[in-house]
Amino acid sequence: IWWWMHYTIYAYFYWLYFKNIDRIKTVNQLRSQNLELQAQKLKIQYNFLKAQINPHFLYNTLSFFYSKTLTNDKQTAEGIALLTDIMRYSLQPGGEDGRVELEDEITHLTNYIQLQQMRYNNKLNIQFTKNIDQGHYRVLPHILITLVENAFKHGEVNNPLHPLRIELTVKQSNLFFTVENKIRRGPRDQHSTGVGVSNIYERLKMEYGDSVRLDRKNDDNFFTVSLSIPFHTNDK
Repeated sequence: IWWWMHYTIYAYFYWLYFKNIDRIKTVNQLRSQNLELQAQKLKIQYNFLKAQINPHFLYNTLSFFYSKTLTNDKQTAEGIALLTDIMRYSLQPGGEDGRVELEDEITHLTNYIQLQQMRYNNKLNIQFTKNIDQGHYRVLPHILITLVENAFKHGEVNNPLHPLRIELTVKQSNLFFTVENKIRRGPRDQHSTGVGVSNIYERLKMEYGDSVRLDRKNDDNFFTVSLSIPFHTNDK
């Protein structure tokens, strides 16, 4: 009887062990399917949004206004040209891997900053520094620009003592991106909920896994977001 009970207990725990493994596999499969469904949903929403906009109509209309203002108001014409480039980049699809050239993403970010400067008569205080190793890199589109847009929305970017600081570094197959802004205070100012930054993190995590880092720091005066992305072989 003792031997029978002994092996019965071992058999029970053996069965329980493999039952638990099956349960973990099922949970992981459900999580994976859920992430795939979320990614498909975001893609469908993005494609639906693009379908509502006729890019040829927009480009032709902007080109018309550009030609009309070029001779009389070159600054306005330059602004229209920047806006056209920004919209063209925002609506264009990525490559087969869903990514774009890092150089194109930087150009898009530079155009956005330049257009904002024109809106405020070049009174914005922005420090944008780049230090990029020589190489060919590909990234997910609209990640960097979203973090900068968040700073423009909630930050004080016209303070000469506390400029908006944007740093982009690529070294040793890693991308480091930091945005630091002084928090704008006022009765009409909306405080950031962090939803946009959280969405970026979820998107990056689905693409890069746990190797991506997105840190936020808020000390009531300054808001800093730091992003770290590792480049893999197919990203170069």
